[in-house]
Amino acid sequence: MTPPRGKPPAMKALASLLYAMGNMSFCSIGRLLGVSDVAVLSWIRDEARKLPKPQVESGVIVVTLDEMWHFLQKKTHKLWIWRAYDPVARRTVAWVVGGRDDETCQKLLDEIGVKGRTFVTDDWEGYHRLIPQSQLFTGKDLTFSIEQDNSNIRHFLARFRRRTKVVSKSEEMVDLSLRLYHHLHDNLDALAEKLSVFQAIFC
Repeated sequence: MTPPRGKPPAMKALASLLYAMGNMSFCSIGRLLGVSDVAVLSWIRDEARKLPKPQVESGVIVVTLDEMWHFLQKKTHKLWIWRAYDPVARRTVAWVVGGRDDETCQKLLDEIGVKGRTFVTDDWEGYHRLIPQSQLFTGKDLTFSIEQDNSNIRHFLARFRRRTKVVSKSEEMVDLSLRLYHHLHDNLDALAEKLSVFQAIFC
């Protein structure tokens, strides 16, 4: 008889919760659980790859757009995260990563679809080039909900916590981190399921 290989599901569930909701890095989680940071990275990456991205429902009429920056590879290379937010349901509906340019913004618009929607943005001139003026409302006073959500992401995910110091090594992990974060924060059933896996250790 040989002992089972691998760590219990409850430990992996706790790692996911601490990463997506506890503002903890892979190294911190590894020290807490007595495993390597590489193991934590593997757990988080494998789980996030299985998760679907949020879907933009046809009934979503008003969409708020904004971008937040992060560093990739080095502190001089900014990666821009373009986000689309449903201010009524208070949930993120789409995002893309890339540069702060028309091309990346257009990718986000293609993903959510422009027809039949009203967009609320800040005064960045690119929005005026890409979105029909009849569907566009601009002003910093109108984007407070998505800016608050940007702040929440930086608060809960250690990867985005210190904007001038933390550098991601791969664009994929930026995307996967957001995928796990929104899966648990915007979906109470998913959060309850993850908590039940962790709590099973006490039964």
